[in-house]
Amino acid sequence: MAGLSKKKRFLLGLITVIAIGVTFSLVSHFNLLYGVQLHSNDIVFQAADLYQSAEPAEEIVVVGIDDNSLEQLGHFSLWPRSYYAQLIDRLAAYQARVIVFDVLLAEPALADETLAASIKDAGNVILPVIQRQTADDARITGATQPTSFIRPLEILEEGAIALGHANVMPDADGTVRRLPVALGDDDKRTPALALAAVAKYLRRPEVLESPAGDKVIPLAGRSIPINGNSEMLINYIGNPNGTGAIAEFQTVSFVDVLDGKIEPAVFQDKIVFIGATATGLGDTFWTPMGRMLNGVEIHASAAHTILRGNFLKPAPSSVTFISILVLAVLCGLAVLRFSVRWATLLAVSLGIAYFLIAFSVFDQGIVLNILYPSLAIPGVFVGITLYNISSERAEKRTLTKTFGRYRHSYFLTPLYIYINNNRRKLNIFFSAQWILYNRPPKTTFFISGLYAFIDSQNLNLGVKSQGWDLDFARFRVYLKNKYKISKAFLFIGYVSGNQSLYTFLQKSGFICVFKPTLIFKNGKKTRIKGNVDAELVLHAMIEFKNYNKAIIVSGDGDFHCLIEYLESKNRLLKIIVPNRKYSSLLRQFSSYIVNVNLWKEKLKRKKRKKRGIPSG
Repeated sequence: MAGLSKKKRFLLGLITVIAIGVTFSLVSHFNLLYGVQLHSNDIVFQAADLYQSAEPAEEIVVVGIDDNSLEQLGHFSLWPRSYYAQLIDRLAAYQARVIVFDVLLAEPALADETLAASIKDAGNVILPVIQRQTADDARITGATQPTSFIRPLEILEEGAIALGHANVMPDADGTVRRLPVALGDDDKRTPALALAAVAKYLRRPEVLESPAGDKVIPLAGRSIPINGNSEMLINYIGNPNGTGAIAEFQTVSFVDVLDGKIEPAVFQDKIVFIGATATGLGDTFWTPMGRMLNGVEIHASAAHTILRGNFLKPAPSSVTFISILVLAVLCGLAVLRFSVRWATLLAVSLGIAYFLIAFSVFDQGIVLNILYPSLAIPGVFVGITLYNISSERAEKRTLTKTFGRYRHSYFLTPLYIYINNNRRKLNIFFSAQWILYNRPPKTTFFISGLYAFIDSQNLNLGVKSQGWDLDFARFRVYLKNKYKISKAFLFIGYVSGNQSLYTFLQKSGFICVFKPTLIFKNGKKTRIKGNVDAELVLHAMIEFKNYNKAIIVSGDGDFHCLIEYLESKNRLLKIIVPNRKYSSLLRQFSSYIVNVNLWKEKLKRKKRKKRGIPSG
C-alpha cells in the first residue's frame, strides 16, 4: 500500500467505501437488526408531525368499559347481557350509525335472548371474532394463516350486520404498528373490525368488495396498502398541540351511557366502538408513539386511518439500498478528501439531511428505513478513517526502512504553513531517537458514573418519623452537588391517582422505577403496599457495569447482601439512612453511613400542597 500513488490509493479507498456500502445493504436485505430497526422507525412516528393540527376523527366515539363502570356494575365477567342490550337500545335511539363491539360474546350468559333481540332491532351492530392462532405463531412456524375463529354465540351472530376480527398482533418487541386488514384464505377472508366499521359507516353492501390486488385492498375508492401478511400500518393520530403524544378519541363511560348522562348528539351518525379501557383488564399495548393504548383505541385508530385515507407505506427495499450506497459514497469521499474535522462535519450533515428527508416523505405517507442508511454513515467514516491510518503507517514504515541504514532513523511528517495566505506543505524529518525519548504518555479512560438507588418508601417514612418532610427536588439537587450523582433511580409503588406526583419526581431528575401495589382494607382503613426491595437490588445489578460508585438510600436490612457485594467490588460510596434506628445488619458498614437528618435544614420541604408517597 505504501508504494501506491495518490490516485491509486484514492481509488482503493473508494472501492473500500463501496464494499462497506454493499455490506450494509446485505445486512438490510436480511434485516439482521430487526428489533433495532423497528425502534428506529418509531422515531419518525414520534417526531414527524404528520397531522399536527388535525383533531381526532369526529366520526368515531369510544364507549369505554372503565374503572367507574366496573365499580358500579360489578366484575366485568359477571355482567348479564342485559347491560349490553340496554346500551345498544340507547345508542340506536341516539341514532348511532354503526355500533362496533370489541368484546367477544362467545359464552352463554344471562339475558342472551334479550341481547340478541336488541342486536337484531338495531340493525347496525358489528360483532368480533378471534383467530385461534396469532400471526406471530404463523410466521414462526411457517404455517399458512389459519381460518379457525372463536365466534360469538349463534343467536347473537344472526342479528349482526357484519363480523370483524379483533386480533391485535404486536411486533416482536411488543409494539403494535400494524393491523391485519383481513385474515384467512382468499376464498373466505374475515375483515378487521376497523375495516368492517368503515365499510358499514360508508354504507357499502360488502366489507371486502373484491380480492386483494397488488398489495392493496380496495374499499370505497380507497386503496389500502398491505404487506404479504395483509397488514396495514396504523397512522396514529398526532397530538394537535405537537407534543408527540397520541390524541385521544372522544371517550365516554359505559355506565354513563346506560344512565343517560351523555347527550344524544355525541353518538348521532357516528361509529361507536365499545371495549375495555379499565385498569388491569390486560387489553393494553405499546404503540410507536411511545404510549400505551387499549385494544379498542387501536381498532379506532385503524378505522380513522382507513376513513381518512391517511395510509402509510414502507419505502421499497430498492430505495433503502440506493440510500445506503449514496450516503456511503458521499461520506467516503468526505473522509478521503478532507481533514477529520471537516469530514466529521460533513458526515453529521449527511445524517441530518437524511432524517429531514425521512420526515418530509413521511408527510406523503412513505416510511423510509431509518436504521441501515443512518448506520452506513458512521460505518464508512470509521472504516475509511482506519484505511487512512493504515496507509499512513505503511508509508512511515517504508520511510523508516529507507533511512534505517543511517546512524539515526528518521520519520517524515507533514508541516503546513501559510505564505501570503496560501497553504503550503513541507516535509520535516524527525529523529526516531527524539521521538522515542519525547513521546507523550498514554492516556487511560475509565467509567466515572456515580449512581444512587433510593427506596422511596423507607426514605419518606423514615424522614417523617423524625418530624419533618423531605423536599425531593432539593434532595436530587443535593445528591448531584455533593456526590456528583449522574443518575438517581427512585423505586416507588404505583398508585393510579398519583400521576402528578410521578410527573413531579421525574421533572426533578429522578428515574422512577414503578412497582405494582397491593391494597389492604381493615375496616374503614385502607393500606397501600408497594415493597420495592427486589426491584432495587435487580436494577443495581443490571446497571452494575455502568457505574463505578453507588449510593444506597435506605436503612432496610434487606439490602445487606447488596451492600456487602458492592463493598467487596469497591463500588460502594455511601449509605444514606433516613432514620436513627436503622437495621442492625448495616452497622458493620458504619464508615459508609450518613443520616439524612444532618441535612434537615437544607432538604426539608416548606408547607405547601401535600404530595403523597405510597406507604408500606
